[in-house]
Amino acid sequence: MPRANLPISGPAVILAITAVGTTGSVPDAAPLITSVSGSVTQGGTLTISGSGFGTKSPAQPYLWAPMSNDLNPSSLGVIKSWARIGALNYQPGCGPAPNTGCAAGAPSDGMNTNQWAAAIYSPSYYGSGNDWNSYGQKSYVYRKSKRTFSYSNNGSTNVKMFRMWGTSPTQFLVYPDFYWSVYNGRIGIEGIPQNGTHDYTMPSTTINTAMGPVNQWYSEEYALASNTGAATSDGDFRIAINGGTDLVSFPNNQWERNSITLKVDSGSQGDGTMKVLYPVHMIVESGGNWIPAPTGSQYFAADVYADTTWARVMIGNSPLFNQTTDREIQIPVQWSSGSIQVNVNINAFPAGQQMYLFVVDSNGNVSPGLPISAGTASGGPTATVPDAPSNVTVK
Repeated sequence: MPRANLPISGPAVILAITAVGTTGSVPDAAPLITSVSGSVTQGGTLTISGSGFGTKSPAQPYLWAPMSNDLNPSSLGVIKSWARIGALNYQPGCGPAPNTGCAAGAPSDGMNTNQWAAAIYSPSYYGSGNDWNSYGQKSYVYRKSKRTFSYSNNGSTNVKMFRMWGTSPTQFLVYPDFYWSVYNGRIGIEGIPQNGTHDYTMPSTTINTAMGPVNQWYSEEYALASNTGAATSDGDFRIAINGGTDLVSFPNNQWERNSITLKVDSGSQGDGTMKVLYPVHMIVESGGNWIPAPTGSQYFAADVYADTTWARVMIGNSPLFNQTTDREIQIPVQWSSGSIQVNVNINAFPAGQQMYLFVVDSNGNVSPGLPISAGTASGGPTATVPDAPSNVTVK
């Protein structure tokens, strides 16, 4: 079939494509995109039609902070301010896309702990909704990161890249807490009795991927789910770096069967709740045998997105979600089981780059990728539909 250039900026022009999946079938209950219409341009509005998208309420993300013009969270998210920001300042021109800014970490002095971090409160803190660790609660964080330093996992560094904490009226951070510690591959829970065995340590080869590269921007995705009841240990934690497959999920059988319990009814430290989440967290500890990043080292962050669900829309550079090497988060504006409207975020993709659109539901099920391209033609922005493979029906 010849390549078709379909204008999509303007009155309802629909890309009518029914994707049957990369293996010829779609798993039961997986989302399915049947068509899109709108503008595939940075900041444009794209309407996605299909089935199995599930629910997402509210439609907008809990937090969206692109940091392209300042550090303040965008009005496209639910919350409009940070709870705390540590050692980060806005810097123009340092972002992952041309002519965009970022959050730039204060240069390391080589002696004190590097506290490059920004925190938000849970919905419950504001009097409505769940804690981050309420039974069955899911959380998702996406961010772009860049660091100018490398470090080794030899016991001299303590680097944590994701964390949730409790809080109290008299102290900002208290136990219990949950953390991902890349320096030794530990995913830790402190102050919560565990209903099962939790002794997971990430293999060293996987840690090298989890660290991310040095001196270049990369994406991080963290998906966390609390256990569903006081006696269960069915929590989950997933990590993806620069797209691809999850580096870990729970339960798993690394050394032994490992599970996660984030909440119980009694025996926890503090009040047992976690109300503080760090969507930006690059902490390099000092003290004892630990040494901070070398003098002058910096960390940068941009495109920070956090939500109270795993449901989301993404654009990647491969038709297979788990084979993407670049996944960009999209900003939902409206959401129903058969229709989603998003604010497009494709700054990282050059004009004409072949891209694939994905819908992820609240359980982590992913739609087959729908091919789209960004670009400008004489008739305005276009979406380019490549020749249809044998397992795609073009209507």
